[in-house]
Amino acid sequence: MAWTNEILVRSIIKTDPELTSLQAFIDAAHELVLTHCIGIEEPEGVDVETWLAAHLITIRDNRVASENVSDAGVTYQHKIDLGLNSSMYGQTAMLMDRTGGLTKWNKQILNGKTQVQIRCLGRKE
Repeated sequence: MAWTNEILVRSIIKTDPELTSLQAFIDAAHELVLTHCIGIEEPEGVDVETWLAAHLITIRDNRVASENVSDAGVTYQHKIDLGLNSSMYGQTAMLMDRTGGLTKWNKQILNGKTQVQIRCLGRKE
């Protein structure tokens, strides 16, 4: 069972009103924390998991950094990068993880040394 919840995640990131449930992002973040943050305990894990869930949301919805009415332009916060470096939420999750597991995993991603496993959420194997 995940340590964070929708209230905590929504307190740090504004979400698309059509996104009525954040549970898929929370469950994925929890799985990543359990897999990569070996030895992390729930009090610290709540914060890391919350920021990691927010990072996963940014993959679905880029964050607006600025909007211009006169030129009708929009600039997004999303930066061209891979892994957890692509959002301030992913970067913050790495900083908050005292185990160093997320940073290590992120380096593996950036070096092409990891494979991503996609599992059906809600299905126990």
